[in-house]
Amino acid sequence: MSEAKSPSSPASRATATSGFKERNEIERSSVGPHDPALSREARISELAYRRAEARGFLPGAELEDWLAAEREIETASASNARGEPA
Repeated sequence: MSEAKSPSSPASRATATSGFKERNEIERSSVGPHDPALSREARISELAYRRAEARGFLPGAELEDWLAAEREIETASASNARGEPA
């Protein structure tokens, strides 16, 4: 009798993780960090991720990535509020 896969089995976790990665790839390719449809936090998260990716995900600069992304989003939001091009 074959054993049913539990949600915590390695095989089911791999499938769930691969589905998550695929969904993120689709979202990342179709939505940019300055898309107004995203929440502020989602835009910052996306931009911080892209900064980390650009530096090869080396550890130790996560906070700097997040803070730089916040500044960039805030600057873009302030420019948009004043009617300036982004």
